[in-house]
Formats: sequence, structure tokens, C-alpha cells
Amino acid sequence: MFTIPYEKIVQTIKEKSGLSEKEIESKIKEKIDSLSGLVSREGAAHIIANELGIQLIEKFSGKLDIQNIVDGMRKVEVSGKVVRKFDVREFGKKDGTSGKVGALILSDETGTVRVVFWNDLVELFEKIKEGDVLRVKNAYARLNKVSGGIELQISDTSSVELNPEGVEVEVEVFAEAERKKIAELSDSDNNVELLTTIVNVFDPRFFQTCPHCNKKARTTDEGKYVCDQHGEVEPNHRAVMNLILDDGTDTIRSVFFNNQIKALIEKEDDFMDSARKDLSVLEPVKKDLLGKIIRIIGRVNKNELFDRKEFVVNRVYPNPDPEEEAKKL
Repeated sequence: MFTIPYEKIVQTIKEKSGLSEKEIESKIKEKIDSLSGLVSREGAAHIIANELGIQLIEKFSGKLDIQNIVDGMRKVEVSGKVVRKFDVREFGKKDGTSGKVGALILSDETGTVRVVFWNDLVELFEKIKEGDVLRVKNAYARLNKVSGGIELQISDTSSVELNPEGVEVEVEVFAEAERKKIAELSDSDNNVELLTTIVNVFDPRFFQTCPHCNKKARTTDEGKYVCDQHGEVEPNHRAVMNLILDDGTDTIRSVFFNNQIKALIEKEDDFMDSARKDLSVLEPVKKDLLGKIIRIIGRVNKNELFDRKEFVVNRVYPNPDPEEEAKKL
């Protein structure tokens, strides 16, 4: 089933019906009232679209713009440029064997999407470089409930064509980060790379966000989650974790969010969900992190409350190549 954000439904109705946003909102409210509140805003918006003869998800063949990919789409075809590629991670399966996963960010002129390769398909993933153009066919789109973003899953029935002839994508690959020492960091530094040792690890803090607008969802006395804009919601579960890093010149407090935490500890969503319910499962992981050397890319943020610099992490490389690092010395 497709999951379409409420705002996108309203925008589609507006574009295809000629009605104003105010008129559409009024029709949706009338529909909710007429059904005695037994339908959500999204459900009412779907009904209004059907009554107006508007297809919210067009039957499609051929290339999609990335911005039009929504949760639940199958046989997705899209072309884009690889603007970021993450390290391959290994994980333990329930049957005791190990698996592999690789992910990259694909971008076109309309947006970006995370593309995920599992197990045997990692061999194909390893041939891809940042800056390559890909034509992806027969991928499946799903919502990552931890990050709140759409992902394209590559399966055995998918095809990935590398640098196809005649396909050009006019987007910039993320600029190479500047390597610095912690002592050299300034308040305005952005897209900076550090090679550091982890000297302290704090427990993550978990919080809930609205799946439609990503704003924080508050908890009611009944244990339900409510967004001020979208009402009662099934929230996305997010996490933030702080580490103290040392590179020999100074120390700095760093901030890791969902995807960065997973990359750091080399775990997947199911582990994060277990940790949310029971923090004790993280104790062995935290112990293993102490003394570990990592390479990270991010930006400096000035914490005004404590009058200190903090490093907000965008990318994590938990196992830097010693030979590559030696070349940078």
C-alpha cells in the first residue's frame, strides 16, 4: 500500500482540480465530520481525491523523478547520480550466519533517495563509485521507520545499469571534506573530516517524530503520540547519541543521529528498536567502541548553553583503512 504524506495529497488535488488549498481543506473537514470522525485526515483526503476523479498515484512506466517515489511502490525505475557512498557493513542474521549491506545516496534534479543493496548484491555495490550515474529498474520503495526517509531496495529481480549511454544527471557530488585536527576547528567549520579515538560513550536518547512533518510528537496521558499539526500519529522512533572524541590535539563532544549511530555500531533497525526498549543491550557495544579509531565527516556547532564546540556527524567510517590513512600523514 502506498503511504503518501497528507501535504502531498492536498498539493496533488490542488494541481489537478484547480481548487484552492483552503477549499480542499474545507472539503476534507466536511468529509471527516460527515463520517463522525471515523476517518483520518489522510483517509478523508483520499476520498475527496476519488470523488474528484483524481489519481494520487499515477500508473507509470519508465523513469520516475526521485521526488515522486513514495512508500510501497514496486518496479520503480529511476536514474540518478551517486552523490554519496557508505561503507559496507556486516550484520548477524537470526540463523547465526552473517550478512552484508551497502547503501548509497542517489540524486537527480528533483531530490535524493537512499538505495540499499543486500548480501550477494553487495558485490555489484562495490563496483559503484561516487559520481557514477545509475539507471535502476524494478526496485522496491519502502519507508525506513527509524530515519523517516524513503529507501529503494535492490533485489535479485532488480537491474542496475552503470553509466548508461545517453543518460546525464546535472547534480553535484558532495564536495570532498577538509581533514582537520580537533584543535584547529572553528565555530563556522562545515564539511570537515576528523580521524579520532572514542574515549567516552553516552547512552542514546530516544524520541518520537511525526511521520508527515518530522516534528517532535508528544505523548498523551493515554500513551498515544500526537503531532500539533497532524493530530494522532504512528510515530517514527529516532535516537541521538553523544561521544567524546580525542585526536591527540584536543577532545570534542560529538553528536550522532539515527543513520550515523547505525553506521558507527554497524547494526540495523531491529537492533536500534531493541535498544529503545532495553538500553542494556547496548552495554557490550559501548564497551567495544571505547578506544576505537573512526573517521567522521560533519560540521561544528556552537553549544551556547555550555559555551563549547560540538561536532555534528553526517558520515561515519567505522573502519578506516590504515594504508589510506598513512598516505595522508
